[in-house]
Amino acid sequence: MKRLIILFFFTLSCNNQINLDFINGYWEIVSVSKNNEFFKEYPFSNAVDFFIIDSLNNGFRKKIKPKINGSFEITLHEIPISIKNNNNSYEINYISAGNQYVETISKLDQDKLVIKNSEGMIFSYKRFEKYFDNGK
Repeated sequence: MKRLIILFFFTLSCNNQINLDFINGYWEIVSVSKNNEFFKEYPFSNAVDFFIIDSLNNGFRKKIKPKINGSFEITLHEIPISIKNNNNSYEINYISAGNQYVETISKLDQDKLVIKNSEGMIFSYKRFEKYFDNGK
């Protein structure tokens, strides 16, 4: 019985459930890597990715630029997305300028987002925090 309980908790701890509610919001890129080799690390980024999805997992992704006063410079360009569950793997499907591509969500929680593209590039993000609260 003791082994069964240990096995149960081990299985729960290995479960990499993704809560898609966390994707909504502002994400700042931290690094880009492939095969455990870092191609680029971003101590600071002047652009932030903004994701928004609805209850059907459809929405968009766009780049925005945060300003020092706490507001954002928003571009009109946004990429429509839909997120699909493919055998317990969540895929972000993009359609942009007639091109279609897919990225896989490797990790998503309240503070961290990790996305892998079809070339094996891994994009790590952290939840964006405004520079100052209300410009102060």
